[in-house]
Amino acid sequence: MPRYNRQGFFEVIEFWVENRVLLELLPPTIAPQYLVFMHPRNHSSQ
Repeated sequence: MPRYNRQGFFEVIEFWVENRVLLELLPPTIAPQYLVFMHPRNHSSQ
């Protein structure tokens, strides 16, 4: 399955079902990078 980089912030694996539904998967090997990006303390409130 192809891995896609989200503008250098994190990676996801995209899986299309019947060319209609997109599932973005985060296996344990790439989930930590996503969790760091999504944590509120890593974003300014400005």
